[in-house]
Amino acid sequence: MNVAELRAAGRFEEAVAAAGVLLSSDPDEAWRRGFGYEERRRLPGAGLSEWRALEALRRRRPQDAAAAALAGLAAHAAERWDEGRAALERAARLAPSSARWAKGWTAKLRCWQAEAAIRRGQTRTAFAAFEDAARLTGNAAWTLAWRAEAALWLGDLDQAEAFLNKAFKGKTDWSLGSQPWAVGWRALVRLKRGDARGAAAGFKAALALDPRDAEALAGAAEAAWTRGRRAEALRLAARLAEVSPESPWPGVINVLCGRAGWNEVRRLAPRFADYCEDRAGTDPARAARAALSLAAGNRAPRPTAVQGGDRLVDLAGPLESEPWWQPARAAALRVDPARGWIYAWSGAPLGDVATHKRLEASLAAASRRPDARAEVWAWRGELARKLGKPDEALTLLERALALDPGYSPALAWRGEALRDLSRAAEAREVLAKASDALAGEAWVLALEARAWTDFTPAHLETAFLLYGRALALGPKSAWVRSWYGEALRRLKRWDEAALELTWAAENGAPVAWSVTVLAEVERKRGNFARASELLDFAARTDADWAWVHVTRSELSRKQRRYEDAIAHLRRAAKASGGAAWSLALLGRAQAVYRYKKEGLANLGKALRRGPLLGWAWGWRGEINRRLGRLAASRADLDRSLALDPDYSWAWAWRGGVRRSLGDLKGSRMDLDEAVRLQENYPWAFAERARVRRDLGDLSGAFEDLAAAARRDPKHRWTEHPSQATAARDALARFVKLRPHDGRAWAWLGQAAGDAGDAAGAEKALRRALELLPRGELRGWARSWLGEALLRSGKAEEARKFLGLAAREAPEYAPAHALSGGALALLGRKKEAEAALTRALALDPRAAWSWAWRAELRAARGDKAGAKADLREALNLDPGYADARRLAEALAS
Repeated sequence: MNVAELRAAGRFEEAVAAAGVLLSSDPDEAWRRGFGYEERRRLPGAGLSEWRALEALRRRRPQDAAAAALAGLAAHAAERWDEGRAALERAARLAPSSARWAKGWTAKLRCWQAEAAIRRGQTRTAFAAFEDAARLTGNAAWTLAWRAEAALWLGDLDQAEAFLNKAFKGKTDWSLGSQPWAVGWRALVRLKRGDARGAAAGFKAALALDPRDAEALAGAAEAAWTRGRRAEALRLAARLAEVSPESPWPGVINVLCGRAGWNEVRRLAPRFADYCEDRAGTDPARAARAALSLAAGNRAPRPTAVQGGDRLVDLAGPLESEPWWQPARAAALRVDPARGWIYAWSGAPLGDVATHKRLEASLAAASRRPDARAEVWAWRGELARKLGKPDEALTLLERALALDPGYSPALAWRGEALRDLSRAAEAREVLAKASDALAGEAWVLALEARAWTDFTPAHLETAFLLYGRALALGPKSAWVRSWYGEALRRLKRWDEAALELTWAAENGAPVAWSVTVLAEVERKRGNFARASELLDFAARTDADWAWVHVTRSELSRKQRRYEDAIAHLRRAAKASGGAAWSLALLGRAQAVYRYKKEGLANLGKALRRGPLLGWAWGWRGEINRRLGRLAASRADLDRSLALDPDYSWAWAWRGGVRRSLGDLKGSRMDLDEAVRLQENYPWAFAERARVRRDLGDLSGAFEDLAAAARRDPKHRWTEHPSQATAARDALARFVKLRPHDGRAWAWLGQAAGDAGDAAGAEKALRRALELLPRGELRGWARSWLGEALLRSGKAEEARKFLGLAAREAPEYAPAHALSGGALALLGRKKEAEAALTRALALDPRAAWSWAWRAELRAARGDKAGAKADLREALNLDPGYADARRLAEALAS
């Protein structure tokens, strides 16, 4: 018997003796094969008991390298990572000639630990383990490929590709990893990117290295079907069925190719088949396509394995209970309405308003009974909150607390209702009391953390302290993990947020909610196509949930498809039954995107239905400010800040209103508070710069305007062309008093240019360049000088200054755009278009950059590209006359 068989039989002393013989005769081969590690994995009986036996044997034989090696290798099945590493390190010390191999197996143990951490959602632990594995082996190819597989599992194709490219680059080491698998993973990346031809070539290379690689066979069959090669796909599926009889994927491929096979899928993986049919219907062809889309890239024989970001749900998890697909929901309604309804509600989709309303009726009936307890009123209040009625929820929860002040869950839910009403300070106070009353309850700490999540960096620091305590108490609480993922999203920690949200969706949090927030992560990353796919998935899971449509609207807004954004918000309002918050969002969008009358009407309707929505009062105040209704705006903003004193935008808008009303000191106070609450709000900095300028604090105004222009280059010293001359004259007086202030000369040059004084602008900006040190502001000054030279018709000299500006301030979009204009005037159209493309990548809100590039595209005959650019320009500025004229010329 070999080492693996002796271990499986429980004859551990003989196994150690046999391993010792291998170690003395051919140590390299013994370590390469892990003393029969793979053979042992295929035999029954591995686990914690075996590790304990081998670890005890190692302790009894402290000088036996073979015993230390086997104890270290057995640690994987028992998930005893630290003890395993210690044992392998001891084996390396006892047998110095095998130290390299022992270190390699230590790295492999770290990779297994990383996989286990990812399954539990412990992303930082996983990344640290992978980095340690790479360090131990000097970036061996197999460790990099393993890291790439994890990235592929998590849906990060860019990272997976980067690690695989690095693994195959230079001198490679596959001593403890499978090169065919890595070749197959690279092919899978290509397949997921839509390159079926490249994927087919990659899978062919993987099969040349290992003809029995089941994953490569499944991937090759999928690639062949994608390319329309039906016979090849069927041949590969037949081969896969021979190699891996337990895999359902041959059946899926057969159905996709027009043959029977769905019954075989159902026999091998009945829950997976049910899941596909729930999504696509009972037609086998549609169900097979759903299988492919739900499990895109899943080439493993196990149908429930999570092998990529497209599968956001581990199918073995929700399908064991299937709370919203099974008739348990209806059955729950027939039991005691004070308790039985909760089991149905906990599994009902978030958008299943009909079920929620039936539950609401049941609870209302229960609460009318003379013996109705606080619990019934509390759950009724929480349900009202879930249905988008926070005012009613607050009343019901207060009734529950009046009946039983000691019913702490009602206190926690009251805090949530206050948070929904934007009464953040009260919500935090109430939730702190609930946390004290329900010490040890992770979900209450998480609710308190959520109340700190939406505001300043200091608030977020408090939130993360609370999340840390909540996760320590409930590390496997899906809701806590999903809310933690939402907080990570707000901190732009995209990878960690995606992992937490995916884990939450796989482990019991409502899939639609988790996937929608995950779509927000992808939108923030700029992966709009991926975000759209995720929202499609969320909509299929829970089509009537209003927030899916809200998130779709936000995605359309970011893509500057404003009419689509409004249409999605109309669907959200319909799905929510006309809830106040949905009408407020619709009204805000309509008012911002040209439909001010309809927007104000919907905001008014929302505020009549939900008078405690502080942010809605704030937005109505801002719309009134834009329309010049300053008194009405001030009243709305006062009401907003009375309800939500942490709403930074309302502070900034009220500061703007007070400046327009002549209250400069009050305006400065409001804008200081806005900047304190939100440190990256360019409009607030620009508005405060104007207030400081009007108060005579020009040095402070220079700082604030630079902070605003850094984030949004549309902000200039002159607020409106009609004020340019006065602004120039005021700065001219200032530089007479401070002739060596480079900042003042730079802003004077910009103001002179805006006033039409090209010669004065050129003189001031050349002086600024002499005085300013190398850096961002000097780069801007070069750009403004180039702009002034362009206005004077000096295109070649302007191009030189603009090129220097683009190098000195590479993030300043106008420098690239104006450089494109100068190059176009010099006839260098190709370079001009490239410069404008760079400018649009930095600032896609500049309508004039879109129009200039449209003109260049039209000149070289690209009418489709020109029309697309003009649509963007007119979306951003409907009154842009030059863009409209060019659009009409292209249309004729």
